[in-house]
Amino acid sequence: MYGSLSLLKIATGAARHAASRQTLIAQNVANADTPGYRARDLEAFKVHGTSEDGFAAKATRAAHAGASADSLLAARTVDTPGPESLNGNTVDLEDQLVRGAEAQQRHAMALGVYGTAIGLVRTAIGKR
Repeated sequence: MYGSLSLLKIATGAARHAASRQTLIAQNVANADTPGYRARDLEAFKVHGTSEDGFAAKATRAAHAGASADSLLAARTVDTPGPESLNGNTVDLEDQLVRGAEAQQRHAMALGVYGTAIGLVRTAIGKR
């Protein structure tokens, strides 16, 4: 029942994105001394079809050709820019700490939005 509401899908996608980002950051920290390791992160979370690129054709619903619910909220992994150490490793622990804190805040915000939306739905149907 709640799965068909767009706000809940977006909040769920944002929470998953933040959790995936935390996983990547943890991998970066775990490989801070691995020679040649390249630090990675996820692209910023966005819901496809709401970006600023205007009138380009996009799959904005799962029923559109080439789209699924997961693909609408998907994010790509990108290399984190930063200086390379002598062994070719690009992990900067301070940068990873900042990114981890940011991901944690975004996860908490997504869960807050989700909880508020669930509360509104329950109030609307009289289940409070």
